[in-house]
Amino acid sequence: FINEPLKTYSSGMIMRLAFSIAIHSEPQILIVDEALSVGDAHFSAKCTKELKKLKEKNLSIIYVSHDLNSLKILCNRILLLNKGEVVYEGSPDEAINRYNFLIAKLNKSNESIKISKDSSYGTLEAEISKVEIVGEESGSDVLSSGEIGYINIYIKAHKTVKNQNIGILIRDKFAQDIFGTNTYYYGKHFDFDEGKRYKITFKMPFNIAPGKYTLTVAVHSGETHTQNCTHWADNVAEFEIAGIKGKFFVGICRLTPIVDVKTLDIQEKK
Repeated sequence: FINEPLKTYSSGMIMRLAFSIAIHSEPQILIVDEALSVGDAHFSAKCTKELKKLKEKNLSIIYVSHDLNSLKILCNRILLLNKGEVVYEGSPDEAINRYNFLIAKLNKSNESIKISKDSSYGTLEAEISKVEIVGEESGSDVLSSGEIGYINIYIKAHKTVKNQNIGILIRDKFAQDIFGTNTYYYGKHFDFDEGKRYKITFKMPFNIAPGKYTLTVAVHSGETHTQNCTHWADNVAEFEIAGIKGKFFVGICRLTPIVDVKTLDIQEKK
């Protein structure tokens, strides 16, 4: 498309071309405003690599973004703005924590998550009324990889139902299943009495890669939700993993290998 008229370009193509020109124009100060949000993952990775090279040359870069992970990668100092005023200036880690608390505070007035009837089904004898994901340190639905998080599921019983199991399923932004389980496999079953409300909590380390994810929740009897489904709520909540606590890793999940070295005292045969 490089020889085609600019008016035939999409907005994403224009942004990519503009960014490519800007980083090769030897500027004294480079201002980047959400430029990495366009294009595919390969383009974003190339942009990040080029910005890091410019940073090593002591070029002044002003980087504006809501992508918390890229802020941690690229920035030495962050200004956090709220309604046009600076509310924090300092290290990326502390700025992101302040941002998470700010978002959590803004969302307190609308904590209940509405479940679309198009993406849920079941007998609704016991209904999922609200779901929230909360980081132990962040206090919000933006967590660091490796941070302990809580999945809180609120249930209202419209009728008395016995021997119920609660299941969770995490999907990435490509709708791929990342992790799923339910209380059946942990030997925990629940009886819900008509008219009462309940809160079930899953506590676990979120050892998955930085990115955005969705959560699906189900109430059912039997081993899976395909058996006597009480309520299946698809994509009922969203959360984000931003940054990594502990040892760096690549891929979609963090394993915890133990590295050992042994000297093999074996002489080679001539």
